[in-house]
Amino acid sequence: MLSNITSTGLTDNNLLKLENKFSGASLSKNLESNDIHKNLAFCASPQLLKAYFLPVSFGKTSQLSVEKAKAYIKKEFNIDADFGDNLKLANLVATGLKNLEKQKIPLKNSGLRIAYDYSVFEHRPKPLEKDGSPREVEPALMITGENVLYFNPKFDWNNLENRIEKNFKKGNLAYSDPVGLIYHEIGHFLHYKSNSGKYKAADQEIPSDTQKDIIQEQVSKLAVKDFGEFVAEIFAGTMLGKTYSPEIQEIYKDWAYYGPDIFN
Repeated sequence: MLSNITSTGLTDNNLLKLENKFSGASLSKNLESNDIHKNLAFCASPQLLKAYFLPVSFGKTSQLSVEKAKAYIKKEFNIDADFGDNLKLANLVATGLKNLEKQKIPLKNSGLRIAYDYSVFEHRPKPLEKDGSPREVEPALMITGENVLYFNPKFDWNNLENRIEKNFKKGNLAYSDPVGLIYHEIGHFLHYKSNSGKYKAADQEIPSDTQKDIIQEQVSKLAVKDFGEFVAEIFAGTMLGKTYSPEIQEIYKDWAYYGPDIFN
């Protein structure tokens, strides 16, 4: 979403001007006013990300404890988080949030909350197999209209990398890095914050078969499901350094939140 999608005519001087324009208090003010679509678009400029920011990871040898990860997330983002005793998940989320911060994605004081709770998944319909039977797999996570990011304690988190890689190779997902799972849901959240009225209609089907073919080929099969999944997959891919074609840019700009000005 946003877009790693290619930018046009962004020189180093222009990038610096954009960085100054959308930095610090300006981002916070816009987040509070529920009008951050231009900031998001700015943040996703591939040139800017490459020139000014580097991904951050806590790494396998320097993992935070669950309690330290929760304390870090609370201190840096004012987000209350619960991970149970899931060390892997706590570090995955802390890494994802830190990377988004480095890319100037405004999450501090955003109202997001993180929960580790099976109850919201218990009665949620499971995806179906080809024969119509429920698929025996637990969903990993979901975000609600109450701005709560829920993680499923019954999901097989130890097998996360294999699951993500397998689905990426099948074309189901736009990313092969497990942190893309976090970015995808944050993409839902930020688009909702940007324009909640329009996002409530995000489950509308993508009407054009031509658009569906382009999206499936260049983004993912999940992105074809509806416009909500499309923008979340674009966001996840963008945050992991992907670029998208002019055709994908136009689909995003035609449907989502007035379109990012820097592509005009």
